[in-house]
Amino acid sequence: MDRTLVVILAGGASSDLPVLTAYRSKAALPYGGKYRVIDFCLSNCSNSGLRDVGVLAQYNPASLIAHIGNGGPWDLSRKRGGLAILQPFAGRTESNWFRGTADALRQHIEVIRDSSCDQVLILSGDQVYKMDYRRLIDYHNRSGQPVTMAVRRQPEGTLEKYGGLEIDDDQVVRTFVEKPEGEQFRFLSLGIYVFSRDLLLDRLASLEADTHDLVFGILLPLIEDSQVRAFVHDGYWADIGWLEQYYDSSMHLLGREPALDPGGKTWPIMTKTENQSPSRITRTAGVENSLIGSGSLVEGTVRHSILFPGVRVEPGATVTNSIVFSDASIEKAATLDGCILDKKVRVGQGAVIGYGNPTTPNADFPQIVRSGISVVGKGAVIPGGARIGRNCLIGPDVTSDLIPSRDIVCGETIAREERWLRISS
Repeated sequence: MDRTLVVILAGGASSDLPVLTAYRSKAALPYGGKYRVIDFCLSNCSNSGLRDVGVLAQYNPASLIAHIGNGGPWDLSRKRGGLAILQPFAGRTESNWFRGTADALRQHIEVIRDSSCDQVLILSGDQVYKMDYRRLIDYHNRSGQPVTMAVRRQPEGTLEKYGGLEIDDDQVVRTFVEKPEGEQFRFLSLGIYVFSRDLLLDRLASLEADTHDLVFGILLPLIEDSQVRAFVHDGYWADIGWLEQYYDSSMHLLGREPALDPGGKTWPIMTKTENQSPSRITRTAGVENSLIGSGSLVEGTVRHSILFPGVRVEPGATVTNSIVFSDASIEKAATLDGCILDKKVRVGQGAVIGYGNPTTPNADFPQIVRSGISVVGKGAVIPGGARIGRNCLIGPDVTSDLIPSRDIVCGETIAREERWLRISS
């Protein structure tokens, strides 16, 4: 596998994860009580023996870069190869943000040219799954085609956020439609591609100046020429790029036999670890079917929830069907039901988040925040006694004086005016 260069696309902004991506990229989103989403790509690479990895980072990259560091937790800190962060840069004549996936690759085309690789594995950094990339690459090399794309059989549900495709008996991709509306296909694209190095270099170099997307600019023309094969992945896979899918995928970890086990011994998901004391569950606590991060103190009740490190649940407080990020505190007699709390949120004594009718969507994001989940942004302070309904958004850094002294009804958004763009970005 020394002849494979891995490029992880981890730089995109998201309007489908309001509040949670105000200060971070999707790839840096906390997941499973311990991890970041990008840990899955990096661990798959490490477990597959791939050691030459570049991460394309652009949108809110600080937390992602701090988490990745030199790649040590994934055995990617090396003098030769290893992990590199690839960001937009100022050239001799111009400086551009990445304008799309193909443009991001084109801006770093010299990295591919200078590599001794035979093929380039392109991954999305905002997906949760386990995959042995060696099987994919071996299949690609045996196929004789210049491009292989990973696909999965289409489960029940909509394809509107994915690419739908059909393949023939020889696994050649015959039809591909990006984010189809109303059409049904047997397979969907996972956004995982293997390109023969020379072909990718040629296609990137010949792209028209106003063509920035990998799918439309490079992949679709190759499919029209019957040069793309499909590799069918049968294991668990989730794109956490929007709120409902992130929440559902997280809650799947609490199943009796979860389809994904990040801590499995045969294919472990590795992450940057922090020095934390063991979590403490006191005699006043009640914990049922939950993940409790290290350094947490639970004195209240936690049911079917995920707590990241350093969370405090005080006596009489109840956390149900919720995800609570690091260093948040839920004070006495407070109640959470169906919530996501970002880091360092403080919920005051007796406050309630998650009451009322879950079918009332958020007024500002009706297509995104509609399944009953309320989200509180990083560093927000919810005053004691406040009542916040379902499908509500509380922006980052909202202070208690900005919370109206009335019930926040289902579907409302409360945000500091200067932070509104951070919520909707």
